[in-house]
Amino acid sequence: MNRLVVVLMACISMSFAKAESVEFQNGEDSLLGHYLQPDNGKPKAVILFVHGDGPLDYEAHGYYPLIWKRLLKQGFAIFSWDKPGVGSSTGNWLTQSMQDRQREVQSAINVIQKRYGFSGTQVGLLGFSQAGWVVPALAKNNPDVGFIIGIGFAIDWLEQSWYLTRVRLMQEGANETVIKAAYASHIQEIEFLEQKPSYDLYLKKYGLTPKQMTKARYGFILKNSSVNATQDYVGLKQPMLLLLGDKDLNVDIDNTKSVVEKLVDEQKNIQITIINNATHGMLDAKHFNQQSPGLAFLFKLIWKGDKAVAPEFNHVLDEWLSRQNGLLSN
Repeated sequence: MNRLVVVLMACISMSFAKAESVEFQNGEDSLLGHYLQPDNGKPKAVILFVHGDGPLDYEAHGYYPLIWKRLLKQGFAIFSWDKPGVGSSTGNWLTQSMQDRQREVQSAINVIQKRYGFSGTQVGLLGFSQAGWVVPALAKNNPDVGFIIGIGFAIDWLEQSWYLTRVRLMQEGANETVIKAAYASHIQEIEFLEQKPSYDLYLKKYGLTPKQMTKARYGFILKNSSVNATQDYVGLKQPMLLLLGDKDLNVDIDNTKSVVEKLVDEQKNIQITIINNATHGMLDAKHFNQQSPGLAFLFKLIWKGDKAVAPEFNHVLDEWLSRQNGLLSN
């Protein structure tokens, strides 16, 4: 990463100098987490941040602190950690299945409960994007999880992959013929992946280089491409806030809303809210709506600070959390 960006991110971290380092084990991985406690007395609950895709450290390159500030002011403690193989954590996140990630989050919950004494109702999970295949499945029938917040969750891995491709093609100005051909190729690729082809065979078939598709990334896709979260919401009892950005370029929010909404009549605990002018990650769409953020994105994120977040996101999150106070006091 650019040295200047690292320095700027370090400046952001200075405001969280009171963070306590917490090392914990998950299988053979030694993971480094950071526990942040609010200044205004004993925390009412702790919220664990569950990463989306990519090699993310505990701050997600400066993104998470934009949310932490509000949560800390409201009396919530925060726990987040470097992914396996990132920062000071050992292992390799690309070797993980979604079930492996669920076990990792449970290990984090265990150490936080043991070390700081939080009850199950006082443990919340706030997950982003790919965490949609981690958080609901882990929380279901789990007394160690009291409440859930989901941001930009998809339902089906392969459908989400096609949506990502279709939006990219549309942004590039592709016509309907090109998009239909791309969809046909997508279906053929699904059928090919179901055969569990070798890495070399996959590269050869699609004319890719190891730089375009690394062996580790291919293994990650092969291991997880069949995941679908639909059943994870069936029988989910904890209060859940599902936030979807109306300008999301990565996930088909209409599909997510439709699938989960069918369960809402039975499960009044799930609130689905579409946030206006919000990206996949709840940032202000006027300034941050990109499928693949780069260096300029990070500079802009640091420059905009608190104003980078879609305004409605803060209001909805604050209001929903305030309604959980009765549960947290139990």
